[in-house]
Amino acid sequence: MTAGDADAALHEAAEARTVIDAAGQVSSSRRHRIKTMLVGAAADAVAGRRVTAARAASRARTAAQEAGLLPLHWAAAMLSAGVGDGADAALAAAEVRHCAAVLRARGGGDPRTMRGYG
Repeated sequence: MTAGDADAALHEAAEARTVIDAAGQVSSSRRHRIKTMLVGAAADAVAGRRVTAARAASRARTAAQEAGLLPLHWAAAMLSAGVGDGADAALAAAEVRHCAAVLRARGGGDPRTMRGYG
């Protein structure tokens, strides 16, 4: 994605999904599955597949929120707000602000300074 090669990004995202699917629920972590969903959504966005990206980002956002994975929820909400439209994009933008506030309250972006860190 950073190289601007949308086809390669889509290919790599599909490969990652294949690996996750092959590993199954038992072998792959929930966090890793959600992260893979988010990267796939970003690849769709880079490829100009805005509707597909918005749907995938929304699914990743919901999954991250349900799992309590705040940094992934924040990232998925940012992508949803950027590629979505209407009420879902507005809700995602509100979630971005909420997640950012919680992350700041925990000490910002450096996990070593967050309350409750290891």
